[in-house]
Amino acid sequence: MRFSHVPFDIFVVRLTQVLLVLTSVIALSACAGSQDSNADEVRARAHGGYDALDREIDDGSSANSWAATKPATSTRNGGDFIQVDDSKSMMEHLALVSCADASFIKGFGIADDPRKALLQAQKSIAEQIQSEVSSKTEMSVQENEYGKDVATESSYSMKAMVSSRLENAQDAKAIANLKQGAQFGVVACMSKTDAAAPFMRDFESLRDSTLLLSKIFAEQKHPVEKANAYKQAKNTFARMLAAEHILQGLGVNAQNEAKDAFKTMQKDYNVFRSQYAFYFSSNGTEGEPAKWSGLVFQRLAANYAVQNAACEMGLKLTLTPSNVECKEGSLGISCVLDMNLNGSSCQGESFFALNAKVKGVGRYDEDEARARLEENVKAGDWFEEWKSTLDQWRLE
Repeated sequence: MRFSHVPFDIFVVRLTQVLLVLTSVIALSACAGSQDSNADEVRARAHGGYDALDREIDDGSSANSWAATKPATSTRNGGDFIQVDDSKSMMEHLALVSCADASFIKGFGIADDPRKALLQAQKSIAEQIQSEVSSKTEMSVQENEYGKDVATESSYSMKAMVSSRLENAQDAKAIANLKQGAQFGVVACMSKTDAAAPFMRDFESLRDSTLLLSKIFAEQKHPVEKANAYKQAKNTFARMLAAEHILQGLGVNAQNEAKDAFKTMQKDYNVFRSQYAFYFSSNGTEGEPAKWSGLVFQRLAANYAVQNAACEMGLKLTLTPSNVECKEGSLGISCVLDMNLNGSSCQGESFFALNAKVKGVGRYDEDEARARLEENVKAGDWFEEWKSTLDQWRLE
């Protein structure tokens, strides 16, 4: 360095600045540790500082000119905080710092604690992510081709996925740590690829789940399980759409073969749902058993969508009524009807078997007992046990 023709007081100031730069270099070197790339960066920064001081001393500029015009030096994530002057506000100092790429999302944080300042910067990035994708929320409702219920669930899921909490906060790198008085300021940057990473993981998982549930739906013969598979797939698909909308808002496109799979499943489900019913048949089609079968059908029809026809798609109910047996007892004559109801698929796979023994008691004769038996078949409590099982086979 050259100090000729420099007044003594300015010389002292320059010498002080050199010592401050040396102190900063030593501190930064300690933080850099054994990493060669960091050490090279520290050395380059030091040489730049010396050259700047040399130029100022040569041209006789004021002692504070370099500190006033040089943008605040940034540090690596978690590095020491650099003291900045009061010529600008903390926000103005932070605004001078740029991310490595113009497409990166930049966040600012100012607080009385270093950790709080970093968290504020990360929160700022999260809020910007939310802002970038918020317009997609309404679009998913207005343009969704999979139905209003899917669109509504997708919008709800999107709002839940994008919150003020940044899931991968560690990817929001602090590129500048500044200190001004009692205030700490942080500039954090995050690439859109990093911002999209947690949503991409969600998307891929939900996409794979949708494809799996679509396959389960196609292969499922149990009507209730088939309906449940569709219900789960619809919920999963809506959440997948939400993640996809977020990715699109961040400029990331993802392959999505689950859309075609869901369209096919949705079409098949609509056909299945339109044809689903209880289909009634009886092994007693003549004489007295035919009468009991008719009465049971009436009770079923009063509570369910039941058809007395060949089973197409739904639950097949097959009734087997016994012959009525009457015998005299201590209270009179008692007549008993034994009925079995089998629930199966239309293809014959059995799901359940129900039984009911319905009684009628007559104090005087068998005709009275049979009349009371008929009333009990029409309105007796025995049907409640059957109903508790049959209710489980309703489709929402």
